[in-house]
Amino acid sequence: CSAPPLPTLMARARAAAMACGDGAVVSHRSAAEMFGLLPQTDREIEITVVGRNPGVHTGIRRHRPRHLARHDVTNMRGIPVTSVARTIADLAGTESARDTERAFQEALYRRIITPAALGAIVKREPRRKGAPVIRALLEDPRMTRSERERTLLKLLDQEIGRASCRERV
Repeated sequence: CSAPPLPTLMARARAAAMACGDGAVVSHRSAAEMFGLLPQTDREIEITVVGRNPGVHTGIRRHRPRHLARHDVTNMRGIPVTSVARTIADLAGTESARDTERAFQEALYRRIITPAALGAIVKREPRRKGAPVIRALLEDPRMTRSERERTLLKLLDQEIGRASCRERV
């Protein structure tokens, strides 16, 4: 006998959105995983609901912002999900800077986001959690796809900084 397969991310996301009712949107890391920006995990499905308490549900992590603009929500296979830009902005407030950068870089590579779209969120919500991480990403939106590339670029930046310091002395 073998155990039945575990539900897919899409099935879990659809079930979580339905369990939380009208206006519930898959968000944060769960949305990033649905977009293929971060590797899939077996963590709780993250749901954003504005204006009401959807109750406690096993396997669901709730987020309750004061506002979620209509253009910050899209649909994936019939499942309401935050837009790519909103997803990355949300990641900046809940995940590591490294994971946020990884997701942003992947979205840039796949051409499903622009720096301007992410910048618009910080402009609308300048004090949002994670805003400094987003600003740092927007200051240097060089596109990479691997951790090694990002590490190399940071080392090069440090070396260039040291060389310019030595020139001034």
